[in-house]
Amino acid sequence: MDRLYIQPLTLVPSPQAVAGDAIRLGGGMAYAHLIAVTVMRDGKVAQRDLVTPSGIVWALERVPVELAEEAEEQWSGLTTAHPPLQLGNRTIPLDQPQVMGILNVTPDSFSDGGKFMDDPAVRHHDMVHEYDHPDVGRLRLMGQPIVFTDTPTRDPGPPPLLGQHTDEVLEEAGYDAITINELRAKKVVR
Repeated sequence: MDRLYIQPLTLVPSPQAVAGDAIRLGGGMAYAHLIAVTVMRDGKVAQRDLVTPSGIVWALERVPVELAEEAEEQWSGLTTAHPPLQLGNRTIPLDQPQVMGILNVTPDSFSDGGKFMDDPAVRHHDMVHEYDHPDVGRLRLMGQPIVFTDTPTRDPGPPPLLGQHTDEVLEEAGYDAITINELRAKKVVR
């Protein structure tokens, strides 16, 4: 079964930045210039067109017939202006900048002083893990905050040391041992 994705790829500050060739996303304050129209078949890209709004009609005409209605719906969803939010007696327009701020003047604004880590329910659900880290000593870190019954999580262990997994990551990216050693000698990696 074919699937269609229409994705804005680049945002611009205004249509004037690209000689008017941008769309306003959802009637909001974001403008898109480059758009990908992608058809997937059996999990692989079967067709991809990268266009600006001035070329979208051409790209939509190239979409397989069975996906044409979906293409129109997706394009409409991206370009349709949404009505203002109505919050009680207040109307918040989505096509104008809004100023919002949060002022928190308590001394521990972003910390509960460690109370969370000692909460009995948190302990009971194994949400705090303790590790001995060779650089910083004993660590208490939050574990998985959400547990799914059919998708068990695993404890990832303590945070890695700087450079601990460099070789594995570079090997997975296709670098051979000689190149990795050269990068290490040039102090590009640790």
